[in-house]
Amino acid sequence: MKALCCALALALAPMAATALSERDYVMRLAHHVRSHWVPPRNLRSDETCALSLEITATGSVENLDHSRCSQRGGLQASALRAISRSTPMPLPLPDTGLDSGKLKVILYLRR
Repeated sequence: MKALCCALALALAPMAATALSERDYVMRLAHHVRSHWVPPRNLRSDETCALSLEITATGSVENLDHSRCSQRGGLQASALRAISRSTPMPLPLPDTGLDSGKLKVILYLRR
């Protein structure tokens, strides 16, 4: 299982032969989730929600962990709604090497 981390404002992927493709996929994934996220009105700039999840080869989400997500002001609830609305997730292109098995992803939602 390959692990990727991404923030909605910044996408990072390990530098490797497929780094550009990985970065493109992470950015596409982050944009997809962000387009479905409605942040709470009272969200402070220092609040962050880290969601750990696995994306299957069909784009479904498994093993969603929201334990590192603030419950203050509805941030956690809005983040979970964004994931629900974003499913199925975009699939990586076959030539990236990211299309086999499951991808472990950490999404950081913040203002």
